[in-house]
Amino acid sequence: MQETSQILTIEGQSRITLSCIEGVISFSESKILLGHTGGRIEIGGKALKIEGFSKANGGFSATGTIESVRYLGKGEKLKSKIFR
Repeated sequence: MQETSQILTIEGQSRITLSCIEGVISFSESKILLGHTGGRIEIGGKALKIEGFSKANGGFSATGTIESVRYLGKGEKLKSKIFR
């Protein structure tokens, strides 16, 4: 079985793109919660807006002021935090 690497790109703290996303669990202007094979990803910020999501290829993009990105494993607490 081929292993797929997840790619996360943040441009100028105003645009975020991710790969390997399975679904959008919830979203608001201050938080987006995404599902991926390893658990969940929480994006925190201000004026967040989803620009695109493709279930077929797992691509996701959003704009706004990106303040934090958290990887949450299945049944685990916070694994890492990129921004403070």
